[in-house]
Amino acid sequence: MLQVIGHRGFKAKYPENTILCYEKAYEAGSEVIETDLQLTKDGKIVMNHDIDTERVWDKKLIIGDSNLNDLLSLKSKLDPEIRITTFKDALLWLKAHPTMKFMLDVKPTNNKVLLIKAVVEMKEVVDDLDFWRQRLMFGLWQLDWYKCGVTTGTLKGFKIVAILPFTSMATQFVEYSNSLKDDNFKLYGVSLNFINSWKADFKTTILPYFQQNKLAVYLWTVNSEIDIKYISSMTITGIIVDDPVTSVSIRDDYIRKAVPFVLPIFRSTTGFKLFLRLQVFEIAEKVLSSKWATVPLFRDITLLRLTVLVLRRVHFI
Repeated sequence: MLQVIGHRGFKAKYPENTILCYEKAYEAGSEVIETDLQLTKDGKIVMNHDIDTERVWDKKLIIGDSNLNDLLSLKSKLDPEIRITTFKDALLWLKAHPTMKFMLDVKPTNNKVLLIKAVVEMKEVVDDLDFWRQRLMFGLWQLDWYKCGVTTGTLKGFKIVAILPFTSMATQFVEYSNSLKDDNFKLYGVSLNFINSWKADFKTTILPYFQQNKLAVYLWTVNSEIDIKYISSMTITGIIVDDPVTSVSIRDDYIRKAVPFVLPIFRSTTGFKLFLRLQVFEIAEKVLSSKWATVPLFRDITLLRLTVLVLRRVHFI
């Protein structure tokens, strides 16, 4: 059955990447929680999506330039009683919930020493890496992080997932994984922006490619009913969602009714919105993969930067 994965916990209703948010995602029926790692100035790991604290917490601090004690003094904008969660606290929570797993989103803006620090903190909670290999997946955005994890041995035995905005970026991860010829470091899966699933060749070419390479396929961030039903009609491992309660309900209702999914016609409002969304996404993919993407247009403004800003504005990334 399609897994429902809590995005930073139960992000739609609770302070993201916090113990409360994890607990609510667990209660809602999430089988996995996707959560984010950031490394502090003094070498500790905290759970936060952004490189700074301005969006979620009551004061702006750059996490990589701040010590843990300074970060622990911050208060959640949604609930002033809640403090930032450390990786060690998250691991203790995970240990107390035997059926739950974490997908760790490792931000490439971090220093790669984070991989080593993460393993050290795991062993401080439970001194048995095999225990954690059953409970944790590492999500990596860039191939050099994958290579670092192989070179240092830190990713040995862990499930490794490539986080990819576009399917065109997958080949480099798959080919590198296959070149290793070592099951201890094989790529376990890919986590794709869900809009990729609406591409005309997703079912016929892209998904079979992942299946041929025995990869789990996850899609993020899936929140609308039509997307959940559409994805439930395919062989997908899991969806990363903001609201696990609603998503589990839609998934279960679709499976229970067993009604074949029918694509909306182009002339309908839903069909036109889907078409327009996909066109914007595919144009962005072409721009970001072009040789002109990083060429400055004006001062430090590039096509890459402009495209990313547009994608964030329309909630594609």
